[in-house]
Amino acid sequence: MSLMAWGSALSVGILSIDEQHKNLLAMINELQKKFKESKTDDISTEVMNFLLNWLFEHIQGSDRKYVPYLIAQNIK
Repeated sequence: MSLMAWGSALSVGILSIDEQHKNLLAMINELQKKFKESKTDDISTEVMNFLLNWLFEHIQGSDRKYVPYLIAQNIK
């Protein structure tokens, strides 16, 4: 059983960001499974690598999407 399930209530309406959020939920659910099965030997490295990559891609991608809006609002 998953800790969290993706649903339309979690959607932000931007496909690429929704996919990133789905990947994050999948990792959370995988971690929960590993903890329940006591398979925690490689979790720290796996989690840190995933989060580092996920945050970089997510934040960088979000920034690119908001640049046109910020420029239109004359926000620098």
